Amino acid sequence: MTEKQRVIQAIKHKETDIVPYTVDMFSEIREKLKLFYGDELFDRRINNHLLFTGVDGFANFKWVSPSALKDGFDSHEFPDALKLDYSGVERIVRENPDKFLIASVWSSFFERAWGMYGMENLLADMVGDVAFVSKFLERILEYNLNLISCYIKYDVDCIHINDDYGQQRGLIMGTPHWRRFFKPGLKLMVEKIKSGGKYAYLHSCGDLTSIIPDLIEIGFDVINPLQPDYMDVFKLKEEYGDHITFHGGVSEQMTLNFGTPDDVEAEMRDKMERLGRNGGYILAPSQGITKNVPVENAARFIEVATSQGM
Repeated sequence: MTEKQRVIQAIKHKETDIVPYTVDMFSEIREKLKLFYGDELFDRRINNHLLFTGVDGFANFKWVSPSALKDGFDSHEFPDALKLDYSGVERIVRENPDKFLIASVWSSFFERAWGMYGMENLLADMVGDVAFVSKFLERILEYNLNLISCYIKYDVDCIHINDDYGQQRGLIMGTPHWRRFFKPGLKLMVEKIKSGGKYAYLHSCGDLTSIIPDLIEIGFDVINPLQPDYMDVFKLKEEYGDHITFHGGVSEQMTLNFGTPDDVEAEMRDKMERLGRNGGYILAPSQGITKNVPVENAARFIEVATSQGM
């Protein structure tokens, strides 16, 4: 099976020859692994099953002090998603026919709003100025829908909504406010994605337990990351595993950082066995592997992910 075929089988909740996987890592640990393997191109052998692409018309965030970011705008003019350069997406599609290809709507909704407006301002005005927040989110939603309309013209498999709602105990804005301000827009985005025959994927860090039924209702096919340090991942699989695919599951916060290589392998095999049963699971660290992770632990993760069943 190709990587693409394997992921599609998993999303359809069917058994695959091996559990599809990604080994996500930050640049610092990648540099350490190059030295560990003595190979500048070691990551070409990993064969991650998911490949992300996309464009972002918004200006990049810039650090203006040790504790403050600026969005880079001199005005509140929104970019026109219909006029962006999609040649990079076209190239990725052309060069990677065997990968499960995902086009990303980066910092798509809540993150875009607080990045432009300020977290404290946004959360306060969800109570104090509902009309302004609603109108502001409508502008962001319009951009997102136009971006999705462009993505679905390409032969990608999936559209990725990147938007962090969670913290280690529930949602940043609380479940009622999430349902009021963000659920309707997400529903429209997923409807647009499905109109193009693509799968819908949500990335949101944090404990999403309270809204997983909402995400299934909206129509998401994949949720990432699955974070076992504050989510009961096996209970989630039992309750919702027939309706959605989970991506993640191996503790970066504890096992990868503080365990031994054998601990890492034991947790991986447990998650592959119990979460991968009947499909619906893509193996990955609960977050990207950071520089703090011992290089031996990162190497064991790669070894187990890439050698299963081979």
